[in-house]
Formats: sequence, structure tokens, C-alpha cells
Amino acid sequence: LEDYFLYVGRSDIKTTSSTVNAIIEIHNSIEKSITVNLVSKINLNDSNEINRKIDENIASLCSLNDNIKKIKQSISYFLSEITDNMQQHADTDFGYIYTKHNDIDNQIEIILADGGMSIYGSYIKANKFIENIENSDILAVGIAKDGYSTKDRPEAENRGYGLSSNIKMINKGLNGDFAIMSGNALYISSIDKLIELPEQLDWKGTLVLAIIPTDIPSTFSFYDYIK
Repeated sequence: LEDYFLYVGRSDIKTTSSTVNAIIEIHNSIEKSITVNLVSKINLNDSNEINRKIDENIASLCSLNDNIKKIKQSISYFLSEITDNMQQHADTDFGYIYTKHNDIDNQIEIILADGGMSIYGSYIKANKFIENIENSDILAVGIAKDGYSTKDRPEAENRGYGLSSNIKMINKGLNGDFAIMSGNALYISSIDKLIELPEQLDWKGTLVLAIIPTDIPSTFSFYDYIK
């Protein structure tokens, strides 16, 4: 599974070994039903549990660095949007959440993942943008990060629009980085590049990785990135 990060490593993303291990643990839990220790497994059918896990993770981060309190609302928005996407589109009972304060590189590292339906699969199920995605995970991730929605309402926040607004907030607003793996596609926001992964690195559902520096830009406003 370290091979995933050979690809992620093409950008400036730097994570701790425990974050890499968290991704490996999620993969093993999905593929082999191995119990998780580093990450929180969440019941996607229980909104109260999801909200509680989000609150716990945010409280833990805020207790470690006062700067994080300045973007508490932004982190909550990000976690809520992506877990909502999982509930609506992943077609699976469980998801995973991991947060870490990396005090060496002064950044927050966040993983949200599921082993359910891929982004490509969610477009196919909704019968949306079939002509855009053809038979390709990489095309599906490409239009999702650009804001193409699987819902009829153009303003809907979901796998499409929710990804788009969060990428802009983290990458442009907070000078962070954002990576999405789904199927055999990987998108890295810092280099704005879509990478087609080898078949053996196929991620059955969707994994989102966010890196957020704790040195918050003085000009950042959460409200610039929500609509």
C-alpha cells in the first residue's frame, strides 16, 4: 500500500508514517475485515454517530494547537460534506475517519474513506454524465472535482460540488493539499493533476486525503468558499 504514496509523493504532500499506516489499516479493514486501531470506523447509517465522531476529532485537534481553533468551522464543513457524500453515494454501511496534528511539519492530516461505490460508480448509478465519463475512473474523478453533480438540482452539494468547494478552500484558501483516490484514479490538487493508477492499486470506493497547514493565512475566510 505504500505504492499509493509513491504516486502521492509526486506532489509536495508530506505526511507522517502514522498517516500512511492509517491508509494501510483502512485498506486492510475493507479487504480483510481486520479491526482498526489508528482510525475511527463509522456507521454510515447512523448520523448521530457520524456527528459525534466528527466532534471528537475536531475537539482533539483543537486541543493540540490553538491555531486550529481558527479554522474549526472549516474543518467541520469539510468533514461533514465528505461524510455526507459517503452516506448518499458510497452504497456501503461503513466509512473511516482519521485526523492527526503533525507538529513536525505544522500541519493537520485528515483521511476520509470508504470501500463502497466509486465516484465512477455513483455517476453510473445516477445515470448522469455518462457521455463525459465513458468507462473511466479518471474521467469521473475529473468531473467530480470540477463540480459535476449527480443530483438534479444544480446547486446540490454532493460528490461533485462538495469536492469542488472543499478543494478550493483547502488548496487556495488554506495553502493546503487535497488528494482523491477512487477506482484507479488519483487526483492531486497541488499540481492539479489526474493520475491513472495501475490496476493493482485500484481503490474500490473513495479515499480523500487533506493536508492543512496550521499557519493560517490572515486573509482566509471560510465564507469565501461556501455558497
